Amino acid sequence: MPLHYHTAGLYALVLLAVALVTPASPQDKKYASLYYPGHLLVASRHNLDPRFHKTVIYMVRHNPESAFGIVINQPFGKGSLANMMRGLHLDPKGALGELKLHFGGPVARQHVFFLHSSDYVYEKSKDIDGKISFTKDVKILSAIAAGKGPRHILVALGYAGWSAGLLEREIERGYWTITRANQDLVFGGNKKDLWERVVKGSELPL
Repeated sequence: MPLHYHTAGLYALVLLAVALVTPASPQDKKYASLYYPGHLLVASRHNLDPRFHKTVIYMVRHNPESAFGIVINQPFGKGSLANMMRGLHLDPKGALGELKLHFGGPVARQHVFFLHSSDYVYEKSKDIDGKISFTKDVKILSAIAAGKGPRHILVALGYAGWSAGLLEREIERGYWTITRANQDLVFGGNKKDLWERVVKGSELPL
């Protein structure tokens, strides 16, 4: 076979392979590696939005359509588990102790959301990373009152949310940095100095 026929055949196969691959859009190429569910979103000093000053946010959902997370380092008080259940029209039988309440973000502040350890398996919970799960079903409080709830839980009022592409642009502008999450950071320790601890421990830029 003449060499030029062999070369032409290979060239045709390459063109066919390229044609069969759907090219990524410029936006897909730009943001393909910038989706971080299960990570911590950490506000930088360049983030001048007073609602997010030195906030640490656990990312529940982050995809091309939207981003959704819970601020985990702004506790504002404690509440009796029994009183909380009464307020949510749940039977408080067996409810003991208190739960810390957190400002979860500026959206839907009248609604309660829960991050919890994934040792508690519930059909209405979403397992984010095998260790931390999310639910907005208040019946998790009944499980806690019955001694069948998760080992760790964070109760938040409100959430932080972004429409398509908005968070990615904020990250590009240096308003946020990303680090890995774990149960100790999300559920444990003094939350008031969590931002400083995360920045120092992860060597994130301020």
